[in-house]
Amino acid sequence: MCARTMVGLCMFLGFACNFAGASSCMEEEAPAVSLLQSAFSKDLNNLTSAGRFPPMAELLPVPFEAAMCAADRSADLNRPVQQIRNEIGATFDGFCHFWSHVPWFHGTPSIHFFKNYVQDTNATLQMFGGYLGLNKGQLVTYNIDGAPPGLKSHLDAPNYAYDDPYCWSLGFLKNQGLDGNLISNYEAWKAIGQEECRKIQAEYNFTDEEMTVADHVDYNPTINAKSKCAAGLGPAGCTPVTIREYKKHAYLKCLLGDESPEMTYCYMRGCLLPGNYIGHGSDCAD
Repeated sequence: MCARTMVGLCMFLGFACNFAGASSCMEEEAPAVSLLQSAFSKDLNNLTSAGRFPPMAELLPVPFEAAMCAADRSADLNRPVQQIRNEIGATFDGFCHFWSHVPWFHGTPSIHFFKNYVQDTNATLQMFGGYLGLNKGQLVTYNIDGAPPGLKSHLDAPNYAYDDPYCWSLGFLKNQGLDGNLISNYEAWKAIGQEECRKIQAEYNFTDEEMTVADHVDYNPTINAKSKCAAGLGPAGCTPVTIREYKKHAYLKCLLGDESPEMTYCYMRGCLLPGNYIGHGSDCAD
């Protein structure tokens, strides 16, 4: 990241800047950053007055993340991610590297910048739109090979038919063994994510050739359709999703550098309750 971008970030958030060339950048960009800082303060006041203080990753505006990450990586889309990791080395952040090509990678570079995995529960439940309210959606039972009998949830938003069994398959829901007290400990939670990645690869041994961002993106609609099939919402004769397909999707994020945001998303939005019911929100209160 160039010094000017870093200066803009720290001015915007009120941090002290100690980068080469900071003074000239600050003089040049101060008016624009001041306007953004005012908007930031207004949004923050609105959120806190509503009783919700969002994690810093939610507060970083897209223009700043774009300044860090926006680039044309078309030439890398069909290349094995492991190959790219090997070339770039320890500084590789795949979510930033492919930021311009995959919308659902947005936000993760901010998590890394602020070293904060914490997410708001209500935001995770409603972030994709179409939210009907807690347990207001259709109750469905999932037909997935390897799932416990009667695995079910309410489809309170359109993405639930995908995300509920996906999170269950990864073992990332509350009551599936993760220690949620560690979410606020960035390094500890990241280490757990790395261990979960090792487990996935030990189970399925995905090849480098399988793991490209192009495949990750192109196959996602198929996973969505097969998830709906598993929920009984597909056409007659459709093929349900498999656990391997879910874990392949997740493992690409391991190779990009971090599975822990996925763990947080799943853990904060849902839980596995008695009767193999996937609950959400206040269903999961301790």
